[in-house]
Amino acid sequence: MEKSRNKDVVATKKYNSNVTEDDLQALGKKGLSMDTGDDSLLQDRKDRIDFSGEDLDVPGRHEVNLTPNLGLKDEENSLFGQGGDDKENLEESKGDTFDRSGK
Repeated sequence: MEKSRNKDVVATKKYNSNVTEDDLQALGKKGLSMDTGDDSLLQDRKDRIDFSGEDLDVPGRHEVNLTPNLGLKDEENSLFGQGGDDKENLEESKGDTFDRSGK
């Protein structure tokens, strides 16, 4: 009996959503951190902040991709064939002699 009475009390209580002026002042402006020193440039801005990056110079952004997606894997950036016994000294030229003993 006691548990059902507690549920009724909780169900009838409503959240007090009255926000006072002190609460608003403590929260500060929307989108700014509580440290006003770091946000002084944001507060004094004249234009909206552009987060799209449209003004960035990205190579190939406006190029048309004429090759259809055939499900081919990107072998250049994958680890295909980057190991094995015959591929030990890939960065050394054939004529170089290199003493691996450290002497």
